[in-house]
Amino acid sequence: MRFTLETKASPGDPITDVASAIEYGAVMLGNRFYICPSRSVAFTVQEADSCHESNQRALPRPVAMINRIIFSDYHRLGSEVTILPGEQAPAKPDARGSPKASAPQPTPVPPS
Repeated sequence: MRFTLETKASPGDPITDVASAIEYGAVMLGNRFYICPSRSVAFTVQEADSCHESNQRALPRPVAMINRIIFSDYHRLGSEVTILPGEQAPAKPDARGSPKASAPQPTPVPPS
């Protein structure tokens, strides 16, 4: 899969051309596949005589810039939770008056 973007600047903008592409692919994290970026490239052109101040030299000609990125070494960050069935006792205030959560009470199982 690839996402691409290409734009043209407005008259007077210092950056006249911008193009980028990002490629996505399946990455195995743990025991599942996830769609993640695998590589990208960005291309820009800065015109001569742009973005300069009176005390700095202007660019003698347009400058093309390429930025390539390789994405690797992905890690999955997450957590797991277990929800126990049953009712939870209402919170009782502690010595400072703040509510203090009590531990969940197990639901009794009727005998079979």
